[in-house]
Amino acid sequence: MTKDVSPNPVSASVDRRGLMRGGALLGGAAVLGSGLTLSACAGEAEKPAFAMPDTTEGMNALARRMRLRADAGTLFWWFRGEVLANRDAVLTPICNMLFGAMMKVEPQEDGTLSIVQMEVGFRTDPETGKRLKSVVNPFTKEEVAIPYSPVGPTHMSYDKDNHPVLPDTIGGSTFTLKHTPTAFELLSDTVAMRGRTEGTLFTPGKPDRHLNDMSTFFSPAAIALDPTVGCAPCHAAGSDVGGYSRWLNMPEGMGSQTIRTIGEKVTEFTDLPQDFLEMIEQEEPDLIRDPNLVFTRPQKEYKN
Repeated sequence: MTKDVSPNPVSASVDRRGLMRGGALLGGAAVLGSGLTLSACAGEAEKPAFAMPDTTEGMNALARRMRLRADAGTLFWWFRGEVLANRDAVLTPICNMLFGAMMKVEPQEDGTLSIVQMEVGFRTDPETGKRLKSVVNPFTKEEVAIPYSPVGPTHMSYDKDNHPVLPDTIGGSTFTLKHTPTAFELLSDTVAMRGRTEGTLFTPGKPDRHLNDMSTFFSPAAIALDPTVGCAPCHAAGSDVGGYSRWLNMPEGMGSQTIRTIGEKVTEFTDLPQDFLEMIEQEEPDLIRDPNLVFTRPQKEYKN
């Protein structure tokens, strides 16, 4: 039996208080990846009761406890950050963003994970934090509308080495992914996990979009290293570099889009940021009343 010691344990049945930029696989959070490496840092802080794993299987399990969960249940990631244009190493602010992902995880007997995932992102005003429904392209000066474009629900899986196995299409688009090894660091009383994922998005009739996610996850070592824990508390800092969101109507030759975020994993729907929940309610009040709808409704068209 595993223990859920994340800040807000999930009940045995899925209800409106327990669901999940994530992941945030497709919207901007790192994929687990494989080819795990390990390095440890000695410090003066008290050592955790459990040691860093010394096998690939142990590190894969640690990655699941931190990034997702190793047992059956639901979880949520939220990320808050800024979106910038990166042109000739000059960063130009475009807007801020608030992202959330809802995920239902079911371990399988063969060591894989079956996952249903839904992701929602909003753009916000850097000064007020209020939701934006349009933004001015900083180079063309065109005011462009920001679509409400949830991604999913996506039915996918992770193999025994935490490689994501995606469906052939997601909302009418196709994704390819490439990983670099996930690396762990023991920082006194904290486990840090970092990785990088490259992806390419193909949508018929639209230019290809390249994406790079670089995220680092942090969990309390005394909890994350306990093999009986199913879901460990986790925070994250992420950086994305890739093609511009298509709705920006950015001409070619304008560099790339950079996103910097910080975020947290929670296991209660109501523990997502209040402003995020209010933005969801503006678009989908039924989802606020019953978050489980995201796992059963038809898949949305991919528009980002």
